[in-house]
Amino acid sequence: MDKIKALLVIFTLLAITFRQYPCYARESIPDKVTTAKEKQREKSKVQLHSLGAEPNGILAKTTTDALFTVLLTGAETPPDRIQLQQIDEKGYLLRTVGFLMDNGKDRDLSCKDGIYSGVFSINSDTEGKLYYRAQFRYDRREYLSCPYSLTVTSFPIGPLPSGPNFIVTDPMTGQKLYSNEIIVSFVEGTSESRVKEIVAERKAYIAGTIPSLGVIQLRILGDSTATGVYTAIKAFTAYKEEVQYAEPNYVVELDEQ
Repeated sequence: MDKIKALLVIFTLLAITFRQYPCYARESIPDKVTTAKEKQREKSKVQLHSLGAEPNGILAKTTTDALFTVLLTGAETPPDRIQLQQIDEKGYLLRTVGFLMDNGKDRDLSCKDGIYSGVFSINSDTEGKLYYRAQFRYDRREYLSCPYSLTVTSFPIGPLPSGPNFIVTDPMTGQKLYSNEIIVSFVEGTSESRVKEIVAERKAYIAGTIPSLGVIQLRILGDSTATGVYTAIKAFTAYKEEVQYAEPNYVVELDEQ
């Protein structure tokens, strides 16, 4: 018998995501005389992959411990540590936060596996984004990861579990969805105060968020039908300057094995 699990149709991205490319590397000391092919081979060998953090969002005015992680591949003699830097949105260095280690201690799961980790206390009074990157020097070059943005918000972090009593079937598609919820993505740059205004105007409330995806889980006052869900979606998408999209919170059915 199938077991229905309440899941958001938009799956939460893993906060620690490794993309298989480096941001860039730059030379800090002139190389020895080598051929162009040798230089290119050496540059493409070492890769500092994308930085990640868990959680991927924090509450404003609340100190939160965040686990930062980055993957390094291709270095014949890996460094003992990699620097974590806070930068502004243009990439300019603001401060050195600390160091990511690959020693199997504290929150670093395994020693010398190429994954560098560190836990740091983060606090911000201002809603918006904080930007970070990883940095280290290797063989006369400086390697920088691509910037990582950490969301600072007054909204609840993470999705709220959905109740099975609200599951209905869309008569047009046959898909199961929650009759009291929708998923909304607001246009980037929309202030949280404006988001709150829109949500209040539609007599809904914010149940949860997935900062890495930029979506908000809303509880709505519907009529316990799929039609009520689509009516709410139409109402929110009418805010064309603020709402990027709105959609049902579908149910995913998993076979019990």
